[in-house]
Amino acid sequence: MISTPAKTPRRKGSSRISQIPPEILRDLNRGRIETVTLVEWLAIDMPTLIGHAAKDRGLAADRARLVKKAKSIADLGISKRMNSMGAFLHESLSGKPKRERGKIFNALDAHPSDMVRAWAAYSVTADGTLDLAERLDIARRFAADSNMSTRECAWDSYRGYLSAELDRGLDLLAPWVID
Repeated sequence: MISTPAKTPRRKGSSRISQIPPEILRDLNRGRIETVTLVEWLAIDMPTLIGHAAKDRGLAADRARLVKKAKSIADLGISKRMNSMGAFLHESLSGKPKRERGKIFNALDAHPSDMVRAWAAYSVTADGTLDLAERLDIARRFAADSNMSTRECAWDSYRGYLSAELDRGLDLLAPWVID
């Protein structure tokens, strides 16, 4: 069953990875809760999280490949890992029929984990078939996410495309300001 992101009860996040309670780290890695600090976000084990997300969101057949790919990028910086995870998801989604692809994408967008939602935003970056208007239309849901890290990743995922067509991009973004 697909659920929308759960409202995480207000909790104070940790300022050091070593201070993250084991049960919180476990829930972050399983995609059960959102992060509340950058430290928690950086502490997430991406291979573990993608394994759970793939199983729970319609990508069970791709799970082993996604986990293997996530492990292969463990030494990269966080920005490159996030972009790579989006590309891996796009690759998996591209092999699905359009209707199934949309269903899985929406399930990723509704995931309780802000990091999984950010990966979905980055999967749009990897889609070379989209024009700027389509890209921004899809990215808007992530730009309006309740979690700051997902909003930041949304911006990062489309800013290269936006800067390449700045005048048009500003026209397309104008309605966002009103909303």
